[in-house]
Amino acid sequence: MPVLHLFLLRKLSTKLPANLFNGVSYSRNIKAIAVLLSTEGLVARERLSLFFAQITQGVLRPTEAALGGFFKQMSAALASELEVINTALLNGKVMGTDETPMCCSESWDYGKDKTAAPVLKTASKGTFKITVRTYSNEIATFLTANPQKDIAGIERDGILPVFHGILSHDHDKKFYNYGTDHATCGEHLTRDLRGPIRLWWFPCLDLDDGYRCLLFLWH
Repeated sequence: MPVLHLFLLRKLSTKLPANLFNGVSYSRNIKAIAVLLSTEGLVARERLSLFFAQITQGVLRPTEAALGGFFKQMSAALASELEVINTALLNGKVMGTDETPMCCSESWDYGKDKTAAPVLKTASKGTFKITVRTYSNEIATFLTANPQKDIAGIERDGILPVFHGILSHDHDKKFYNYGTDHATCGEHLTRDLRGPIRLWWFPCLDLDDGYRCLLFLWH
């Protein structure tokens, strides 16, 4: 046997250190599907792992840690894109914001010490209640997740504290601390007027038609 072949065989038979061993390498397609289902479909990691096992008949079953690695890779890749989105929001004349409660298996614990790093908690039973906050205008949308629906979360998001334009919202009093002027969210206005439109002014009209008539009379 040539010396070179013998040398290669000895090299290949050498065990890799545990921290360098990776038994499975996932393609970009698998990672992309995982990220898409997690962000768009809000599918939990445990269910994602089961999903891949079912569609591949048990060939692939990424661990929750592996799925977390996919999300971190995507987050790092999008860092520059987030700056573009933030800039588009801050440069707009009007920005809309809204908050939606949601149940989640994980939540950040920021504690009382503002200088300490937050801790990611995983629910052992049930779920955590979190708040998803949306910032948007005609060209950009940015979503954040916070453990509470409070002003501390807005400060952590870092968008409204540096926004100098018209802020459209549902008149939650904390939003009046930001922006140079304020507007009513059209969607919330529609909900508020749905009852009066049907009961008093335009009971025989379709809701959308009644809403248009009311706005016409208002102006």
